[in-house]
Amino acid sequence: MNNGTMHDEQTADTARNRAVGERARPSRPGWRRGAPALACLACALRAAAALAQAPGAEDPFAGFDRPQTRDEEISIEATLEARKDGRDIVISGSGDRLFDTVLRAPDDPELNIGFARRSAAQGDLLSAAAALERLLLKQPNWHAARLFYAIILYRMEDHQGAARELDLLDDVELTALQRAEAAKYRRAIARRDRLVSVSGSANLGLLYDSNATGALASLIDVGLGSGPTDDGLGFGGGGRLRVAWRLGQDSRTVLTLLASAQGRKELSGPPLETLRADLSLGLSGEIGARTIWSVAGLLRHVSLFGDPYLTEVGGRLALAHRLTHLTALDAAAEAMHQSFEEPLLAGLVPGLAEDARSGARIAVSAGVSHRLSGRSTIAGEVAYEDKDADHRPLAYSGPGVAASFRTELGRGAYSALAGNLRFLTYKAPDPVLGGPVRKETRSFARAALGAPISAFTNAGATADLREGLTLEGALSYTGRTTRAPYVDYDNIGGEVRLIWSFGE
Repeated sequence: MNNGTMHDEQTADTARNRAVGERARPSRPGWRRGAPALACLACALRAAAALAQAPGAEDPFAGFDRPQTRDEEISIEATLEARKDGRDIVISGSGDRLFDTVLRAPDDPELNIGFARRSAAQGDLLSAAAALERLLLKQPNWHAARLFYAIILYRMEDHQGAARELDLLDDVELTALQRAEAAKYRRAIARRDRLVSVSGSANLGLLYDSNATGALASLIDVGLGSGPTDDGLGFGGGGRLRVAWRLGQDSRTVLTLLASAQGRKELSGPPLETLRADLSLGLSGEIGARTIWSVAGLLRHVSLFGDPYLTEVGGRLALAHRLTHLTALDAAAEAMHQSFEEPLLAGLVPGLAEDARSGARIAVSAGVSHRLSGRSTIAGEVAYEDKDADHRPLAYSGPGVAASFRTELGRGAYSALAGNLRFLTYKAPDPVLGGPVRKETRSFARAALGAPISAFTNAGATADLREGLTLEGALSYTGRTTRAPYVDYDNIGGEVRLIWSFGE
């Protein structure tokens, strides 16, 4: 596995949370063997799409935290900034018919609760809070409305106010779901006050590749292709753990330990067994109110068929700056030293040492993310990488671009698109293969659809473990386009995963 291949795999993982990783036409027998896996994937995608169209629950706060599209969005950040500056905020709904009706009948409970639900779903938390305050002045014993109000205050980062409203619900009668929801937000408020927080995720799933032979050949990446195309089915699993320690009760500086591992084992088709583990220890803080910096030491290890393959040691520096409550910029630089152990490659190329690919790798990137609406976010990134190697024909450099788009579909369901292109030029022709200097374009695209298990219930929410369990299906494409004597590579992949998230 060269760094490019590992980068593609890491991008596939990253594409599941944020914005920012090779083409083959499978033989007919390959498609037949992969049919059960693709059928499972199709069923999962259809089910998730169907639930996205399901009507919302009837209790007043069911859909509040699933923002929907609107043109004039007032975000949490904008609300807080306006309050800090003592400015008045013009409620964005003041031009629509429902808001005008509410103004004419401010004491009508059904009008106000309807307006509050719609405003909260659209991300206009200030309007929702104002409507709920009017309701509770007239009907202080409407417990569902008070719970709704507490949650709105929490979303506006008024944790003291949210805790006060939740305290008023201690001795009142609530439904089982409302009581569980109140307990969930009590825990969330308590976590924010802790100096040490722990969060993470674990996943397990089935994976399919239309060109598993090519995927295996791409790991050692001599550019010679893979021979006859053959598909493969496997299972994969892994996890991620984050431990953050705030350095003082009022400090904004955080020490973070991040550990992750992801592995794969074939069930049928060509052998393909990999394991990648990452460990980082870093420090982050703030520069002013809008800029976050972070610095971290990194350790990465990749094994192939149970044997050590690649070890990287280095560091990363990153900056993130919020231009507005909708738009943010980020930049990062990473410097690593790579140590390879490739007896298989050394056996294929006479006179080549097992560590011929070892050397330094430097990568820099800059990106922008923009919230298009209360439910959709788009992001883009440009990057440049330079890989050195003891054997010069294995060293390369070149630019890259990446983009992603994510939309919340309701009930916690989501869809996500992500992909990247990398344009690599190798630094010397290969003396064994002859021909010109190797140049290639590597491409990756992934489309995913997921939903928490709670979304499949009648209420669409459960306030328990089911909200932390997500079923996700994805289709991906990986490709490499090059020129003779090197060979193009293509692969279409599918996966179905169950993901458990905790501590978020």
